[in-house]
Amino acid sequence: MRKIASWIRRSALLLASLQLLASPVASVEEKGSLLLEGNVIEAVNVDQQGAQLIVKVSLKNSVGTLPLGFSTATPARIALDFLGVANGVGRSSQTVNTGTLRSFSLIQVSDRTRLVLNLDKRMEYEVRSEERLVFVTLTPLSSSATDAQRVSPLSSFQPVQEQSSIREVNFRRGKDGEARIVVDLSDPNIGVDIRQQGQSLTVDFSKVFVPETLR
Repeated sequence: MRKIASWIRRSALLLASLQLLASPVASVEEKGSLLLEGNVIEAVNVDQQGAQLIVKVSLKNSVGTLPLGFSTATPARIALDFLGVANGVGRSSQTVNTGTLRSFSLIQVSDRTRLVLNLDKRMEYEVRSEERLVFVTLTPLSSSATDAQRVSPLSSFQPVQEQSSIREVNFRRGKDGEARIVVDLSDPNIGVDIRQQGQSLTVDFSKVFVPETLR
């Protein structure tokens, strides 16, 4: 009876071990199948048409949703996040030197690939898709976007004070690897309120104007 009980205990432990080992293998297989079914960036090409630059991103499958993006001024960059898309180009960066575009990088992290366009100067951009292609059109900033003052005819004989505004929002990595968000304000006396809400930080700027290029 002791031998039978010992055999049952060993069998139960072996069965439990096999179940634990089988679970991670199954999850890896599931992740592999998801990766195979996901989309892939196959090529990135750049074409200059007059003052415009057109970056064409070719994907393996049709484009589901347009990539989300943001831009920075110093350094001048445009970043676009392709969700559920892997980097299939075979390299993470490439020098371009076409117009204001110096180079681009493809950074694959978790469930997305970020395309970063490194520029000589800041440019406006527009994103559109066509089947398996994503087009990023870069155009020089319009003169109206850089105007800081607007004078009303009724106040033409009075000095016009520049409206307080947020000039730039930049992203930095600190010396210890921490993330830094640097906000450039037109007036050092602008009221700033920072508070924590759960796992998020909320920053309020009192009575400031946000230019269209930063929205």
